[in-house]
Amino acid sequence: CLGATIFGQSVHTVIPREKTDAAVLDELRAAGFPRAEIREIHPSLEDVFVKLTEDAARARGEAEP
Repeated sequence: CLGATIFGQSVHTVIPREKTDAAVLDELRAAGFPRAEIREIHPSLEDVFVKLTEDAARARGEAEP
């Protein structure tokens, strides 16, 4: 995973292109999330805001959120 943010009851995450949906589902289920589902989404304005805010904090040397 290249990053993840909680949105209500969902998690938006960026996953490397080479990782398959099946592999991600296997990992989630092995981690105790048997009803996990995956669907592709386009980034929302909120997704972009969170990413830019995290990048700016990291550039200032602040701790990870």
